[in-house]
Amino acid sequence: MTKTLDYGSQGRYACILYDATFKIIVCNPRNEKLMIKIIELLLPGKHIESIDFIDKEQHGLEKYEKGVTFDLLCKDKETGEQFLVEMQNEKENSFQDRMLSYSTYPIREQMERRLAELADEKRQRTDRMNYTLTPVYVLSLVNFSLGHESEDALGNDGLISRYSIRNDRNGELMTDALHFVYVEMGRFPYTKDEAEKCKTLLEKFIYSIKYIHRLKSRPKNFEGELMDHGFREGKDDDD
Repeated sequence: MTKTLDYGSQGRYACILYDATFKIIVCNPRNEKLMIKIIELLLPGKHIESIDFIDKEQHGLEKYEKGVTFDLLCKDKETGEQFLVEMQNEKENSFQDRMLSYSTYPIREQMERRLAELADEKRQRTDRMNYTLTPVYVLSLVNFSLGHESEDALGNDGLISRYSIRNDRNGELMTDALHFVYVEMGRFPYTKDEAEKCKTLLEKFIYSIKYIHRLKSRPKNFEGELMDHGFREGKDDDD
């Protein structure tokens, strides 16, 4: 990573809190293993062998409509599950609504693909359309805190809020097709000089995202494959 991409780096690593560097370092097909490790960290129990990186530029429903450009959109090669990943450094009041809007693009793509398959097979009856959706996960890394009615909205880590489509009365899951995960880095309790206080992999990951550009070297207790990939890719090649 060259100095021109450091965006205020004070150490030997690039700042990845901004879209440009986040896309180059993390959302890059050459760094597939790093992206897989991040997805597996944010979705406990998920195991991914390999992913396909999908075109991040998505068009509107009509030609005149403005499209969107995601930070990352990728797909599990085995299951077809899609992962939309966004980095947001500045607080945005409508951010959750924007993520909901973004989620409609991969869902629509699934339906368009199935309609095309029906047309190829010359089937005209719409009742033969398969509307079963393959799960879409929207993973957001936000460098601020979201507003919650209660702290119970956060997991045991106190840093991640998760949403799905559920019944208002008893929490019954309506569909497994859509999930939102917000890593609220604004709630992270440790400063740049408190790396030794990070015990879990999640804490080490968030610490790295927030402070890597201010570090001269990798903290001693930051071990494991995710840290190996992250610190290697964020390093300035000129050093």
